[in-house]
Amino acid sequence: MCSGELEKVLNEVARLVTPSPDEYREVWSTASQVVDVLSEEFKRRGIDVRVEVEGSIAKDTWLSGDRDIDIFIVFPRNYSVEEAIRLGLEVSKDVATSRGWSWIEKYADHPYLRISIGEYEVDVVPCMEIKPNEKPLTAADRTPLHTQYVRSKLSDDLRRDVRILKKFMKTIGVYGAEIKVRGFSGYLCELLVIAYGGFTKLIEDASKNWRPYRVVIDLEHYYPSAIEARRAFKNDVLVVIDPVDRSRNVAAAVSLEKFCTFIAASKLLLEKPSLNFFFPQEVSEVTVNRIADLLRERDVHIVAIETKAPKVSPDVLWGQIERSLRAVSKLLNNYGFTVLYSSAWSDEETTVVLVFEVEQIQKPRLEKHLGPPVYSDESRKFLEKWISRAVVGPYIEGNRWVVYRERKFSDVRTLLRSKIFEIGLGKYIAEALRECMSIYIDDEVLDLCRRSKDFTKFLVKFLRRAPPWLPK
Repeated sequence: MCSGELEKVLNEVARLVTPSPDEYREVWSTASQVVDVLSEEFKRRGIDVRVEVEGSIAKDTWLSGDRDIDIFIVFPRNYSVEEAIRLGLEVSKDVATSRGWSWIEKYADHPYLRISIGEYEVDVVPCMEIKPNEKPLTAADRTPLHTQYVRSKLSDDLRRDVRILKKFMKTIGVYGAEIKVRGFSGYLCELLVIAYGGFTKLIEDASKNWRPYRVVIDLEHYYPSAIEARRAFKNDVLVVIDPVDRSRNVAAAVSLEKFCTFIAASKLLLEKPSLNFFFPQEVSEVTVNRIADLLRERDVHIVAIETKAPKVSPDVLWGQIERSLRAVSKLLNNYGFTVLYSSAWSDEETTVVLVFEVEQIQKPRLEKHLGPPVYSDESRKFLEKWISRAVVGPYIEGNRWVVYRERKFSDVRTLLRSKIFEIGLGKYIAEALRECMSIYIDDEVLDLCRRSKDFTKFLVKFLRRAPPWLPK
């Protein structure tokens, strides 16, 4: 490990990801404006709430270029959840409309408002006031406590390292707890830096000692031992106890793949420090002709299923996509079209594409079917079934009856069109496919590339698969 070289890289990263004084002024000017007008309107209507900036802006762990601001309307417990959400949205919509700000109602675990002000997107979220370790009434209730906790623990040096960690995780593709990513949330990044006392100590320990289902971090020592904490969250790859809620694992969303990606990238960064782990070289735009070459170079096949994107939240959408990928993969494998790899692309507004890499798209018309041993009681039933239906046989091979029979499905397209609605697709994806389904095989996928640059970028990553941060 080249500690001097690593520190040089980290100093440069910190310089590039730390917001400028102008950015600070613009962000806080926008955030303060929204807080002030909302506070005034709630006060005018006699509604007793706190309006606060939360998240990475409030904790000063945001990255240069970020344009997202989180503002929470904290209601006291004498309001019901339904009443708090209704009043929070009602007042926020009225204020935004009166100011000429465009807004849209969004939905996570409950509704919130997204207001657009210039370059900034401001999420206004109603929540209920709770104390540490008190059961939340909504998923958003812990956020103000998270802000308070992190602010009480971070020094300027640790804030610098949180920014470095966030940029590192974004580059290696493990940042974000949403279902699409199943990685490390911003709050988890902050807790990891607090726990280890810095970025370098974190990646050193991760590269040497982290193993799936073994790591436990309990900053407030809620559990008498790591064994007890692990027992409480035995199915989670990584356990980081929430300092404000002993019953919650902040790392519950982290998948095995994203956990191991973080370990691998940490090892490589320590071995050969480089800005490429934070600012990978942009891949030049790939032409459709080049993608055609990439497809022809592979002795395997690509199958893509396109449909409309259901009108649901991103987390619901990607949960549906994951379920559908598993179901289609199982269908293909069951009929002998071995799936080597699968993934999906969506713009989350109009289109979903499920993509599969398979060994074959066409099978021989006939398949060999093994029957029971000749001395089995089942042999009579087998002979009665196949004596007049087999294309070849029945005959004896070793100790078994054998026949050659016609395959039910000898090509992928026919199989998918015939059976796709008989498998465990996500409900909303199934509905979308019934309304609109297109199947593309090999070069036909290029039609999708011609229609969408974003899909083209996805397909290049799908075909190449090696991450851009991997040392050459």
